Amino acid sequence: FLSSKKTSKIPNISPKQGLKVKTVAIIGAGTMGAGICIAFLRAGYRVILKEINEKALEIGVNRIVNVINRMLKKMKMNPMALEYLMRNLVPQITYDHFDTCQMVIEAAVENIKIKQSIFSTLEQICNKTCILATNTSTIDIKLVAAKTNAIDRLVGLHFFSPAHIMPLVEIIKTDQTSAATIATCVNVSKKIGKTPVVVDNCVGFTANRAFFPYGQAAALLLECGVDPYHIDKVLERFGMPMGAFKMADLSG
Repeated sequence: FLSSKKTSKIPNISPKQGLKVKTVAIIGAGTMGAGICIAFLRAGYRVILKEINEKALEIGVNRIVNVINRMLKKMKMNPMALEYLMRNLVPQITYDHFDTCQMVIEAAVENIKIKQSIFSTLEQICNKTCILATNTSTIDIKLVAAKTNAIDRLVGLHFFSPAHIMPLVEIIKTDQTSAATIATCVNVSKKIGKTPVVVDNCVGFTANRAFFPYGQAAALLLECGVDPYHIDKVLERFGMPMGAFKMADLSG
C-alpha cells in the first residue's frame, strides 16, 4: 500500500507542473483502445475515439457499450448511466478536433512505421503543448518519436489489458521528456484510478522486463516435456492469478 502511494512522488517534479486535461483523444478502438476509453469516460473526460474506418469504429463503440453495460449490471447501477457516460464520447474516422485535445493516446498495432506516421501527423495537427502518448508495450519511445520534433512531450503510457480494470500504468520517459509531461501523466493516471509507475526507456520497460524470464522459464519447461497444464497449476498454487500458458492463450 505504501509503495503504491510512493509511485506518484517523482523526485524534482511537482504535481503543480502538470497541465490541465479536459479532452483526450484515443487512436485505436481495439480491445486496448476501448479499455483506455472506458477508463477516461468513467473519470469524466471528454474522449475523441478515432479508428481507421467506419466498420472498425462501429465494432469499437459496441465493445465499449457492452463492457460499460456489464459493469453497470454488476454494480447494480441505473442503466441511464450508460447514456450519461456516452455523451462524452466522440467517435470518428478523421483527425477533426484533435487541436482541442490536451492529450492523445495512440493504441494502434505494434508496428514502428505505423506509429511513426501517426505521431508525425499528430505533431502537425495538435496544439504545441498537447501530450503525445503511445501505449506500446516494448517499442523504444525514441524510435517512435524519430519522425517528430516533439520528443519532450512524447511519452509512453502503457496500460495493461483489460485497461479499464488493471490498476497499473507505466509512464515511460526519455532523458528529454519534460517535467510538465511527466507531471501531467501522473496526475491523469491517478484521476482515472490507476497506479502510475514512472520508468526509464529501456527494453521491456518494467512489467515486460520482469515477465520475459518468467515466460521463458515456462517455455523451457515445456520444451523439456513438462505438461503445460501442470506448469499452470503449479504457478496458480504458488499464487499467480493464472498460469503462463493460460495467460498467453487469453492475450493471444
